[in-house]
Amino acid sequence: MQSIKTILHATDFSKCSEPALDLACMIARDQNARLIVLHVVPPMGPVVAGGNLSAVRRAECCEQDLKSYREEMQNKLQHLRLPALQIRPECILKEGDAAKEIIRSAENCTCDLIVMGTHGQTGEFPRLMGSVAKEVTEKAPCSVLTVKMPRAQWRHSPPTDAEEACVVI
Repeated sequence: MQSIKTILHATDFSKCSEPALDLACMIARDQNARLIVLHVVPPMGPVVAGGNLSAVRRAECCEQDLKSYREEMQNKLQHLRLPALQIRPECILKEGDAAKEIIRSAENCTCDLIVMGTHGQTGEFPRLMGSVAKEVTEKAPCSVLTVKMPRAQWRHSPPTDAEEACVVI
């Protein structure tokens, strides 16, 4: 078995990504590997103002919301509590398409393994795995371990549509 020197854990900080973080930490500890925790902020969509004052205000509001979200995610990364680790992971915040940034980060950091959560419920393959996890699995330059949240953690029922809509990266 090839030794694992660098692990990339992609997270969206949802409940679905917590088991993946736990596993990434255990593997990093057992392999004495470098752990990188990555969160990708989605890009702000195009804003067309066209001289319309209300559109300009909406654009400014969206930009401020994105800035606040970026700051909140950076704070979460800085204060991330990691189980089973004696070392501090490297935390990275990127902006862009989640799958592409995960793949690019894995390439740039010469990762041996990507560990990420997935919803893992029923249905067709993209829904089963999640579109980001599916794309990363297909295109990553290294092995990818997807971790499904155990059914027991679904709070006695499957996730709601709102929870299911969270993008697990």
